Formats: sequence, C-alpha cells, structure tokens
Amino acid sequence: MDAAKQNFAVIIPAKNEELSVAAVVTAFFAAFRSLNCPVDVIVVDDHSDDATRIRADAAGARVIALTEKGGLAEAFRSGTVAALAAGAEYIVQVDADGQYSAEDLPRLVSRALVGGDLVLGNRLWRRPDGMSATRYFANCAFSRLVAGLSLVSIADSQSGYRIFTRQVAVDCPIATDYTYTQEQVLRAGRAGFAVSDVPVTFSVRQHGTSRLIPSVVKYSWRVILSVHAVCRSLGIPAHCLLGRAAAAILLELRCSWGRYRCTREL
Repeated sequence: MDAAKQNFAVIIPAKNEELSVAAVVTAFFAAFRSLNCPVDVIVVDDHSDDATRIRADAAGARVIALTEKGGLAEAFRSGTVAALAAGAEYIVQVDADGQYSAEDLPRLVSRALVGGDLVLGNRLWRRPDGMSATRYFANCAFSRLVAGLSLVSIADSQSGYRIFTRQVAVDCPIATDYTYTQEQVLRAGRAGFAVSDVPVTFSVRQHGTSRLIPSVVKYSWRVILSVHAVCRSLGIPAHCLLGRAAAAILLELRCSWGRYRCTREL
C-alpha cells in the first residue's frame, strides 16, 4: 500500500509544553514530507496556562482547546474525533514532550500499511535512559498483563507513540478517563484487530516534568482499577484478571533477575 495515497493525522495532547511542542510539530511535518504524505497535525491543548497553543499554532498545527473536562484520555478522545471528522484513515498519536522521535515514524507507518491495525512504539526493548529500574519493572509487568488479557503479543502497552486505523478508532472508543493507552490495546485485541509493536527510541525529557506518573505506586493502583473496569465491560472475569496479573508479575521478576545476572556477568 502506498503511503502517499493515504490520509494521515497526528494527534498531540499537550499541557504546558511551550518549550517542546513546536519542535514536535515541526518534526512530524518533516517526517511526513519525507514520506510524500500530506498530514493533518492536531495539537489538543489541555488547559495550558503557558504559550503552548501559540507555539503549536505558529508551527503550523491545528489547535483544539479542551473547554471543560481535561486529562490525557479526554485529549486523546477529542483529537481522535477531530481526525476522523477530517477523513483520516490512519491516526498517529504522540506525546508533546519530545521524548519520542519522528525519525521512528516510517517504521510505524510501514507496519500499519502491511496490515497493522494498531502499531505501538515499543520503548521497553531496553531500559531507556532516565527510566528508573522500578518504573521499568512496572511498565514491563503491566505490558505483560495487558498483552495477556488482550490476546496479543506486545511489549509496551503504555506507549504514548502509536498509529492506528480509522476502523480501530471507530470500533474501539475510549471510555475510561485514565489508562487510554492500555484500554485501546485491550479493546482492539479483544475485537480481533492486528495489534503489534516496533522498537522506538525514548529520550530523556529536556523540559518540564511528567504529569502522568508522579508515583509508581499511585499510578499502578489507578491502572489496576481502570483495567478492571475495561475488563468488566469486555466480559473478562475478575479471576482471569487476577491470574494474569500474578503471572505477569512473576514472569517479570524472573526476567528482571535474568537481566541482573547478565549485568553482573558483564
């Protein structure tokens, strides 16, 4: 399938990212130009109190401002609705903080064009610089849990860098207000869509601070509650969730021990 004949959109949720959003917008415009593809870049501003909207608009993005309810999930929903209304056939979602690279875009697009309905950018093929061992363990364990519940083979269900088809966007709407990344994987996998991932780079944040994971424990608890709610809506029994969670933690502990031993031997 020829990328140049497809309609693409990029949605970029942003809150107080005035120092990075313009560079992200510019990089993705350039990446799509290299693919000879027109693209609709949509920045969804989540009640920023800095110059995020001004910088995004100056860089050429279409800016949508959330008016009432906020949060990443609502920004993702609003951006997806806008992309669908504009006729997008493939939708890329990426964070505004500049930690993901537009240079990895061709890899995601290529996988999508050969039948990937939802393609995730996998940060966790190694521990990224700046990611603590505890956070890396939690990310890997949750990804194993979501992969098992979704009946798909992926390694990073939390990734904020992904591409998905119009059909996935229509058939798998996001209902929760927190773990939209995991929810999309769960719904797409259970619906029979082709879900996969490709390795991507993940850089240390240069500006600002993350608003998503102030505490690994707090984040983990909120994820568990949200995943449980999604599982209930999909008819997945609670005992299945608990069994998969225990298996994911044990398997990741085993893998972590293996990585530790390899490091010691080196």
